[in-house]
Amino acid sequence: MKLFVFDFDAISDFLKKSYSQDARRFLLYTCLTLLLLNVYFVFHIFTGRNSVLSHQELIMARDMKSAQLIEIKNKNEQIVHELNLLQNNAIDVDYLEELARIKLNYSYRDEKIIVNRNVIIK
Repeated sequence: MKLFVFDFDAISDFLKKSYSQDARRFLLYTCLTLLLLNVYFVFHIFTGRNSVLSHQELIMARDMKSAQLIEIKNKNEQIVHELNLLQNNAIDVDYLEELARIKLNYSYRDEKIIVNRNVIIK
């Protein structure tokens, strides 16, 4: 038992009896035009610059940029904190001494310095 039967001959007979040849031609061209428009739009839904697939790529790129933004904001906060420690009106002496030791290789005269030649400093 067939659930759905599409009989083209019956439709063709109906159109021949009901409509003139010009009306049938107009109906045919209209249906073909609508079919081509549907194919065009379905094709461009899945391909192109604003397609579904490029939308997913844009979402992934946005997430990566958001992660980069968080890293940059954290680095910026750290730099602002270091800058605040070095302001003239509130110099943190311990932090200044630590910077002099690290960046300028300063030390006290009575300190012993142990050098590890296997460590690479960048």
